[in-house]
Amino acid sequence: MAAIIPHEFGHAVAARACGLKVFRIHMGFGRTFLRRPVLGFETEFKVIPLGGSTIALPVTDKFRRKWFLYVLAGPTANLLLCVAVT
Repeated sequence: MAAIIPHEFGHAVAARACGLKVFRIHMGFGRTFLRRPVLGFETEFKVIPLGGSTIALPVTDKFRRKWFLYVLAGPTANLLLCVAVT
C-alpha cells in the first residue's frame, strides 16, 4: 500500500493539472471499508490492499498529450519515492 498511494495520487494530481476530471481513486480491491476525500479527491480504501485505480476523463476532445501525462504520473511518483528512500 505504501507504493500504491503515491502512485494513484500521482495520477490524480497530474490529471487535475492537465484539466481532466478526477471522479474517484480506488486503493486496493474488494469491499470498501473507508470512503472519504483525501487531498480533495474522493478516495475509497478497499479491504485487500493490492493495486488501485484513478478514474479520470477529459473535459474536452483535445486530450492526447494530457492523457499521456496523466498515465505517466503514477510511475513517476513511484520513481521519485524510490529516489527519496535510497
